[in-house]
Amino acid sequence: MIEIIKSARLADVYRFDSNHGLNNGTGKIWYEYTSHLSSYDGEWLYGMRHGKGEMVWQNGDVYNGEWLNGKKHGLGKYTWKSGEVIDGQFQNERIHGNGKKFNAQGDPIYVGEWQNEKRHGNGKKFYSNGKPSYDGQYQNGQPHGKGKKFYESGILMYDGEWENEKWHGKGKMFYESGILMYDGEWGNSKREGKGKEFYESGILQYDGEWGNSKRDGKGKEFYASGNLQYDCEWKNSMKHGQGKKFYLNGTLEYEGEWENDKSKQ
Repeated sequence: MIEIIKSARLADVYRFDSNHGLNNGTGKIWYEYTSHLSSYDGEWLYGMRHGKGEMVWQNGDVYNGEWLNGKKHGLGKYTWKSGEVIDGQFQNERIHGNGKKFNAQGDPIYVGEWQNEKRHGNGKKFYSNGKPSYDGQYQNGQPHGKGKKFYESGILMYDGEWENEKWHGKGKMFYESGILMYDGEWGNSKREGKGKEFYESGILQYDGEWGNSKRDGKGKEFYASGNLQYDCEWKNSMKHGQGKKFYLNGTLEYEGEWENDKSKQ
């Protein structure tokens, strides 16, 4: 038997199976907010949403899934009024565990692990065209640990270590052609420390020290043929300090001091 009951406040309307009662079993409840109604239709335990059920909020958001003691908990699907969807594991009202987020068109935004509604663990982020943007480890919602960044075309851009959404540690950067561009150390998404830079042909261009993505310290520059051209000290990507310059055939052309990319001779 199905009954309709209005509360004394005339704010809530209940429909439930009177064979089980509102406290236990299955039933539906409407919550009135001004002129709009929210509703829950599903299983109950001791007057709380518990088990499987669907909640529809007055703003158009919908959750369909498992509940525990009145909270979203277990496997579920949350759909925003905008059409975005998150489908996965919930814990204490929040997405927690494995989950997938989709845009209104059904294309994936993120697939992977979550912790307290933040991307945390292993996961993959996508561009709007459906191609991967990032694939790797997350911490507190940001890429952190080991991961790969891709061009929008789907070609690998960076493969290495991350810290708080920045390239930080050891990593490799690639041209969009797929050829290795740089292999070395990074700090805050800038070349920082020791590293090798390559021509798009794949031939080594520079091998040495970096600071703020500029040649800074000791390093060697090579001709496009691969022969050594400079072996010197650098500052702001200019030859500065002691150094040597070689002809293409390997013969020494100059050895001495440099300042702002010019030899003192």
